[in-house]
Amino acid sequence: MSAELYEEVTHRPVPVDIGALRLLRGSPLRLDVYVWLTYRMSYLRRPVTVTWEQLRFQFGTQVSTPRGYRHFRADFSEALRWVLAIYREAKVEEVANGIRLRPSPPHVSRGRRPALNQRD
Repeated sequence: MSAELYEEVTHRPVPVDIGALRLLRGSPLRLDVYVWLTYRMSYLRRPVTVTWEQLRFQFGTQVSTPRGYRHFRADFSEALRWVLAIYREAKVEEVANGIRLRPSPPHVSRGRRPALNQRD
């Protein structure tokens, strides 16, 4: 973990729902999309479009072929559908060049603390 990322995580923590993580397990991409979206929504103040290129870069998928591009987009879209089924308050829509994020309430309010003693 870079020093910059460590500073961000420790100074601006964003709570996540442990139950959501359990439901999304089995797919690293679903988990990544959930945590990323939860983080983005925690500070988003105006609508923004994140392009497919930006998403591929952010999620570490560096595919240069048209087939690879379509594969990433389909995989990301499927993961996003799973996440939005859980984080229903998130105002997200797919657009031609990426996804559009609109300010939304956080999935877990900063005052709410999920119980950690639940079993799988």
